[in-house]
Amino acid sequence: MFGHALVIGNFNGDLYGDLAFGVPYEDTGPMPDVGIVHVLLGNASGLSSIGAKSFNQDSAEVPGANEANDQFGFSLAAGDFDGNGYSELAIGVPYEDIGTIPNAGAVTILPGSSTGPTASGSKSWYQDTQFIQGVCSSGDLFGYSLAASDTETFADLAIGVPGETNTSGAINVLWGGPYGGLMHNGNKIWAQSSVLETVELGDRFGWQVSMADFNGDGNADVAVSVPGEDLGGIIDAGAVHVLYSLYADASSQFWSQNSLGILDSCEANDGLGRALSR
Repeated sequence: MFGHALVIGNFNGDLYGDLAFGVPYEDTGPMPDVGIVHVLLGNASGLSSIGAKSFNQDSAEVPGANEANDQFGFSLAAGDFDGNGYSELAIGVPYEDIGTIPNAGAVTILPGSSTGPTASGSKSWYQDTQFIQGVCSSGDLFGYSLAASDTETFADLAIGVPGETNTSGAINVLWGGPYGGLMHNGNKIWAQSSVLETVELGDRFGWQVSMADFNGDGNADVAVSVPGEDLGGIIDAGAVHVLYSLYADASSQFWSQNSLGILDSCEANDGLGRALSR
């Protein structure tokens, strides 16, 4: 699945957009579904293979190691988390084992540079990282979805964890900052219980995430899909939450196909929110 995930960023700080694409089912030797990420840099003629880069977990200085079924590159996001003029590349590895915990998931951050993404200074985040909220559990799938904000000096990162608490789901949010980018200080975790909804098995809150300034207050908001949400006895009708004021206790909106002004109506297996974009 070449191109399973795509993201545009400005990884080398020039006038042109660059493209990263994930290939999470790439095999390496006898190991299936290890995953790899490729980056093409833009120039006045468009995307070019000149200066192209590729990364996997066996690349020098990239955290972790190639393992079967990790699916490195399953999700991607790009944002200038440290405000230095280069986009960083966030790479989801949702099937990463953490210690003996299978499929807990992780996210790798590659800094930007004048030559594009670099493994030098790269970091890995997961729920057992010191001060990160939440605890690694089997099947959490931390990093299954990713989104970065672009409305502030320092971009923030939303991380979907749709397997959290036996597939009810959650999201983590890490804040950007001037000293090395994403920080654990003040990071947050939200589940449906945080937004006055009932937590139910199979909801998969955080299946997809998307960030934008929806209300024009200058701060990033996050849309969170819940494709397994049951509504009025209708199985897997699906829904989307929008969380505002992320730096405080988030206020929220809840949208489904039964919401006033939304065309159509909820039906079984509709899976509203299975994909999101901004």
